[in-house]
Amino acid sequence: MPSIEKQALQIAIQLFMPVIIWGPPGIGKSSTLKAIGRVTKRQIIVESLGAKEPADFTGLPCIIDGEVRYVPTAWARKAIQLAEENQHVLVIFDEINRVYQQLQNAALSVIDDKRVGEVTLPENVSIVAAANPPGKGNLATELDPTLANRFIHISWRLNVKDWIDGMESGWADDEALIVPGDWRERYYREALEVITGFINVNPGALHIEPTEASQESRAWPSPRTWEFATQLWAAGLAVNAKPALLQLLVGVAVGEPMKRTFWKWYRDRNLIRPESVLENPEGVPLPTKQHELYMLFDGVMTHLGEEPSEHRYQQSWKFLARVSQEGKTEVAAGLALNLARFGRKRNFRAPIQASEFAEVIRRVRDEESDDDH
Repeated sequence: MPSIEKQALQIAIQLFMPVIIWGPPGIGKSSTLKAIGRVTKRQIIVESLGAKEPADFTGLPCIIDGEVRYVPTAWARKAIQLAEENQHVLVIFDEINRVYQQLQNAALSVIDDKRVGEVTLPENVSIVAAANPPGKGNLATELDPTLANRFIHISWRLNVKDWIDGMESGWADDEALIVPGDWRERYYREALEVITGFINVNPGALHIEPTEASQESRAWPSPRTWEFATQLWAAGLAVNAKPALLQLLVGVAVGEPMKRTFWKWYRDRNLIRPESVLENPEGVPLPTKQHELYMLFDGVMTHLGEEPSEHRYQQSWKFLARVSQEGKTEVAAGLALNLARFGRKRNFRAPIQASEFAEVIRRVRDEESDDDH
């Protein structure tokens, strides 16, 4: 399974949202975008903005039938042609913040409403940009806040494990995380209730303009970006996203500080406390939503880690056995893996209720045996 950053990027691209990924030069941002374009079955067009002029976005002035018309340039014509052939298209704008302000302003209409000159790009065209954080010697500048607020922002970091896996596999493409076509019909209303519920009790969070230049360039809360968050949350539900991915999907839209505030509210609105699971695992009500169940058990593991005891460990197993008996066998088995590893490290005994997870416990023992060798 790809990293949660790659999962978030795959989801945003499939929703045709404008995305910008941030990271220092040389860590593979453009290569990653191309790879994700391939696994999501996009035709890829890469444009380095350092070689562009404003007319590449506003259109070239031409005399047609005695009138001045603004026609799209080569990259846009290619995108339109591919899209009209019923292909999904991914246009990558590289080094978007290493160009002068006038060119950024010209790109705004493309990012905002996909207009190039007098032509609108088809709906099945995605726009993604890559940017370097401003720093000494790299000529990158902060984005204008008007442009920044049109993007989903994903921070890219060098992951040593991903690099090693890539070198060993010959940089094979990641597994695709496919958003089902009916995501909006099935999950948008639920996502809307969550987001508007937060704004209803935190009205000041709807629009907070950043006060520092570095914050202006990144994600920040506005009505537009909360709509991004709503769509991303709905798509996350559609792919059974775990809590870490759901958190990230909010953060890439409205920014890291607001994500923390939102997530605390969302976590606290869940009336089932992790302590209740450890006190009464066979009587506590079960969450009805899969992602809420993951979130609850994350809390259980946190509390167990803070106060580890064999009794609390066994209570956790009893809860998972109940989850499995209620028909969520696959979810329970996934959660059982971390719990088994936790108990194995401390030589805790599992209760009889854990017997249905014998295969998971055996896998953990095999992992330990492999480490010993």
